Amino acid sequence: MDDYLNRQDYKHAWRLQHVQGFAQPGNRGGHQLVMDVKKRLIYLFGGWDGFQDLSDLWVFDIKDNYWTQIFEHSEQFNGPTPRSCHKMVFDPVSENIFMLGRYLDNSIRTTEYIKSDFYLYDTRARTWLQICDDTCQVGGPQLMYDHQMCIDVEKRTIYVFGGKVLTPRSVNASTTSEPEYSGLFSYHIATNTWTQILVDCHHPTASQPDVLSIKSRITHCMVFHNKKRKLYIYGGQRGKEDIHDFITYKVDTQTLEILNRHPNSNGQTGSTGNNNGNGSSVSSNSGSSGSSNPPHSSDGKNEPSPGYTLRATIDCERNEIYVFSSLSKIKDRRDIHHVDASNSFWVYSLDTHQWSRIYTSRYNPSSPDSTKFDNSRNNLMEPCPRYAHQFVYDDMAKLHYMFGGNPGRSTTPQLRLDDFWILELEKPKRDEILKHCRYLVRKLHYEEMAKADPYKAMHYLRHQIAEVIDHSNPEQLRNFHRLASLLFKCDEDIKTEERPLNTLPLGGATTSMAASTSANEDKSLTEAECSSDMASTTDDEVCVKSEDNTHAPDDLSMESCSSSTTSGISDAASSYSAYRKSGGKRSRHSYIQELRARRSFLFNKLVQLMPSNMVQPERNLSDFVII
Repeated sequence: MDDYLNRQDYKHAWRLQHVQGFAQPGNRGGHQLVMDVKKRLIYLFGGWDGFQDLSDLWVFDIKDNYWTQIFEHSEQFNGPTPRSCHKMVFDPVSENIFMLGRYLDNSIRTTEYIKSDFYLYDTRARTWLQICDDTCQVGGPQLMYDHQMCIDVEKRTIYVFGGKVLTPRSVNASTTSEPEYSGLFSYHIATNTWTQILVDCHHPTASQPDVLSIKSRITHCMVFHNKKRKLYIYGGQRGKEDIHDFITYKVDTQTLEILNRHPNSNGQTGSTGNNNGNGSSVSSNSGSSGSSNPPHSSDGKNEPSPGYTLRATIDCERNEIYVFSSLSKIKDRRDIHHVDASNSFWVYSLDTHQWSRIYTSRYNPSSPDSTKFDNSRNNLMEPCPRYAHQFVYDDMAKLHYMFGGNPGRSTTPQLRLDDFWILELEKPKRDEILKHCRYLVRKLHYEEMAKADPYKAMHYLRHQIAEVIDHSNPEQLRNFHRLASLLFKCDEDIKTEERPLNTLPLGGATTSMAASTSANEDKSLTEAECSSDMASTTDDEVCVKSEDNTHAPDDLSMESCSSSTTSGISDAASSYSAYRKSGGKRSRHSYIQELRARRSFLFNKLVQLMPSNMVQPERNLSDFVII
């Protein structure tokens, strides 16, 4: 079942973390979170509380569920001054935190203040160190904000890409100059040296033949895969443009590649320049930020829209990139009461190169709590849409943590959040699949029995079907109750209200074989006869030994078609006789044809759980064999 399980989408579950003690970080947005996975610690620094920048440093102990404030004012202990829109990375080797960048209000953007200071926090010694007063003076980036940072632990290198460069305000300037954007830089920890790898495409040196350039941006996502040794950069904005490209940069060979080649208005696609010293560059496809795209999609494509606030993490073991999408970045739509206010969560598989949207939840403005809302579909509490929040991933426990942010309330623009959330992603387990297989077989048997012997069917429902139902699952419980109503329906009601068995309700997109079954009724006679054996009074023939050992997938086997092919006909005939005795009015031919089609449909569905080499030729049940 491994292939089937891997194809399934995740199920998500948010929960609001109620911490021990009274001390915890206050309301804020534009702060930073980093995680020490080995010691089970999360560090938080700074941010904007709606009135001022902060310089406090906190640590959350996951095991003890407890926040501790390390510094209230870090600048008093040789640390950074109050700031927001900065970036931090954690080095698991040295157990140091590196911090770079910040946002400055236009009123204080003077030459004296605009310096790109670079800090280190030693988590073991609990001390701050200013590595550099201004990275721009030593070959590093200028002061910027809304950039991204990642660390290559193996090569002891930090990568910094994008962000808007802060320049001294010009009091006498009559026109507003074009904003500057920062390129791609690397910082080697061991030698304390900066290197510029790519310049922005509008940089003065970008036209030189030996200079590599890239279209820089802000509010993008960037993660590093330590095994593939690649940076993955997705989305972003530049001015009023949304940038839709998905770029990889291989750090060892310094090569760029665009993963999503979408045609632009000229019928061209984004391209990577050849790395041969001819002034290579990466172009991107941009769309109007005011376009009326479907929520959380990019021009109708199945991928997150860069027009929304995105936060990305990566799991290098699973080869997956996770993207949490929330409020729109556009100012006139950046309101929690806007029609597009919603959250969505996406997964990008580096193996299949495909996006999957795990869920989308729209905000309910009638919710009494501004920090969480009730998703009517699954009745789960979830965080309200926001921006300026932070998101970290625990790749050991496979959990995401989110803190704070700006809910975008136009009526209270100073409001910031202090809620702390945990997101868990889970795929179906083998025992759940096996249990569901039993449910499908027993459900079909019950539906046939309900037409022929309602009293016997009632007992079957109460015992055999009830034991394969998760009564704590509202959806399964509703389906269970719905089955009871079949006992009181006539043929016409059953025929019009039966739900097609087209997919397994486990999150995956399973292809239905119903059309081919009905279109080739004569050809599939043998298939129907074989499948009728599958739907006999017990499902032991489907899941051998699984009643006692649901965790042993090797014990799962199917009834071979070498059994008597006439058993299906005789079974159908006896079933029809009982059906007529109970008052059924349908013709024998119509009854048996429907019976065969439904059983064949179920068998086709169960076959999809197994490796293709167990069905030769694929999906041909008449040639089905046991291996």
